[in-house]
Amino acid sequence: MSITEFLEALSNLSPRAKKKVKTWLTGQTNNTCPLTSVCKRITNANIQVDDYERAAKKIGISKRTAIKIAEAADGSHSSLRNKMLVAVGLEPESLK
Repeated sequence: MSITEFLEALSNLSPRAKKKVKTWLTGQTNNTCPLTSVCKRITNANIQVDDYERAAKKIGISKRTAIKIAEAADGSHSSLRNKMLVAVGLEPESLK
């Protein structure tokens, strides 16, 4: 799965799942990361949030790409982070 495909899957999460990812991306909680949420949607597997590499592997994302996604989700100010924010319906940080 490419980053583009991941972002598309992220944008197609249920409203409830998107809300949980939004709380992660805004630093309000740490119980639902974007990678584990997309993995749950695609495979129905419940993977612990701290095992994002396993979730990524399960949906065909390389370890290198998984680390990029995790770093962006955890607050790295990057274009990837902004794309994830937009995918779940939040305003990109560069426009705030």
